[in-house]
Amino acid sequence: MNTRLIRKNFIAWLQSKRPRARVGQEMHCPLDCFLGESRGLNKANIPASVGSRTYIVKGLSRNLPKWAVQFVYDVDHRPGYWNSITAQRALNLLEHPNQSTEVTF
Repeated sequence: MNTRLIRKNFIAWLQSKRPRARVGQEMHCPLDCFLGESRGLNKANIPASVGSRTYIVKGLSRNLPKWAVQFVYDVDHRPGYWNSITAQRALNLLEHPNQSTEVTF
């Protein structure tokens, strides 16, 4: 099973949602939800975990790509985003990352 996190696939997933649909859950960022759903898993049982620099899917740990590190940082550092982010907000973050707090690699 391919567990790579690909930006264009994440964008396509976000675009498949209604703009105001919540794509993050409390304690699960949109990348957690994307990884879980893209593997046919339901939202209540998401065996994916995304940290600030790594992600784990079914026990396999990988480094986050640079775009995902920035996305996680931006979601985590915007008040209220981590538990109520919509598909449109997530797409906006991907298009216009928070330049003033860009993560250094």
